[in-house]
Amino acid sequence: MSNIIVHTNPSLYDKSVTLKETFTLHPRRSRYILVSESGLENELANFVTEIESGNKSYTLYTASDLQTMTSFFENQLIGTQLYIVATWDVARMIFEAAVNAGFTEDEIQTKVIGNKKRYVYCMKCFQLNDATTKDKEIQCSTCAAMLAVGPFYSKFRKGNIGYPFKPVVQ
Repeated sequence: MSNIIVHTNPSLYDKSVTLKETFTLHPRRSRYILVSESGLENELANFVTEIESGNKSYTLYTASDLQTMTSFFENQLIGTQLYIVATWDVARMIFEAAVNAGFTEDEIQTKVIGNKKRYVYCMKCFQLNDATTKDKEIQCSTCAAMLAVGPFYSKFRKGNIGYPFKPVVQ
């Protein structure tokens, strides 16, 4: 019997290694792409100054429609470093487009402006639910089961595992 290995693409989640408060230049990269959500370009000003002082080449890109962005990412050279500044939902869209185009977690740094979200996978009805990063328990929006939010993120399920339980009524 052979072992089957299933590959799952990286995901942006509330404890992702790509999430950063401040960006750092990757010492072995020579090309940088800075992508921002429209209206958040000023969040990159200090970092642009740092890149320019190191005489590195970079491209500023404002997130647009998914098809245009995917095409842009697919035409980048291997080893390009990607920096994303956006609100949570837009950052996830940009991150997924980049990963689908071939970027790895090591090649992406993400700064989320505003609140992060957590996704909880219901083990009863197999649906994803939105939650805050502080929620320990939620109610499934599909089957109404009470779920204890597990501590581990499943890249395959794209969320923290939500374990059904019967609440104690007092």
